[in-house]
Amino acid sequence: ASLTKARGQLAAAKVKSSIELVDGILEREAKVILFSCFNRPEQALPKHFGEACVVLNGETPSAKRQALVDRLQTEPGVRVFVANLVAGGVGLNQTAASQVVFNDLEWVPANHWQGEDRAYRIGQTGTVNVHYFVHLNLNAIKGESGRLLHLGKPVGGRCFGKSLFHLCIFCAVFPFIYGAACVS
Repeated sequence: ASLTKARGQLAAAKVKSSIELVDGILEREAKVILFSCFNRPEQALPKHFGEACVVLNGETPSAKRQALVDRLQTEPGVRVFVANLVAGGVGLNQTAASQVVFNDLEWVPANHWQGEDRAYRIGQTGTVNVHYFVHLNLNAIKGESGRLLHLGKPVGGRCFGKSLFHLCIFCAVFPFIYGAACVS
């Protein structure tokens, strides 16, 4: 439970960076799919993007999901699709988007691949760029979760020294991204 709480706090801490990236993408007239696994980012992101944004999460009724996808696909003013990775990462074709942003990471790599594939589908005629945010500044995490992440001990693998710990916590939790970077 503590690690999930810490991951949620990391996701919230990365919202500002995600917004800055997406604002830059929108200046180039592109459309974006922006995934998160946590409620706080899913609530904060639409506040910034306003009418240019539609949101799909686990609370979105199944009957309304395709209408949200259609808005991104067809309405010029809708340029950001914020979705929970599990709820919006499978089975939807969003070829109008050329950018996929992961505000935070999920435990299962296949969920990310499914999320990437929402834009990179049959019918996609352009390049699709995928952005993963990895937040190595764990000072943004407060309270018990922060203490959990700042213990200076590896959660898994073999990491040595506090200078490597920030990378090592992610290496242990998300080895599919970091591979053996922290293993000696």
